[in-house]
Amino acid sequence: MPTTLHLVCAPEEIVEDAVVASWHVRDGQLIEVDAPLVRLISEGRSVEISAPVGGVLSECCVAVGDLVAVNDLLAMIEAEEEAFGEEFLLAEGELVQPSTPSCRLVYPRDPAFLATHEALMWAQALGVSVEGVEGTGPEGQVQLIDVQRHVRLALEQLDAIRRLLWRH
Repeated sequence: MPTTLHLVCAPEEIVEDAVVASWHVRDGQLIEVDAPLVRLISEGRSVEISAPVGGVLSECCVAVGDLVAVNDLLAMIEAEEEAFGEEFLLAEGELVQPSTPSCRLVYPRDPAFLATHEALMWAQALGVSVEGVEGTGPEGQVQLIDVQRHVRLALEQLDAIRRLLWRH
């Protein structure tokens, strides 16, 4: 069965920054749907975040003691899901069938395109364009690690801006 990457973000119930208090699971661990993932402390109260799907915790994106805000990326879970077949992104200006959710669209495997299929899938799952990602592969090809590095850098920059604005 193919896998889908699910992003677990800090919930909207966090009014102010929350502190990551503890992780209940580790990277690579198999987890069940609704299993406790991470505990946050916000405004003196404990907020438990549960797994939205069952699968493998591919990465804890924040560490114990880190500050997080609403919608900050906490973790990524790879879940096996039914195959829906391949759908291709349409050329600019063409309409996408509304019955096909964007998370089910797959980039065409064009050898002339300078990104690996895996990098394209991660970029699509994370909502970023590979056009702005600097590739480290052969002939500047964008690899999975390049997409991950690009997203982490963008999140760090957003966090720095948020902290700067928070002070004023």
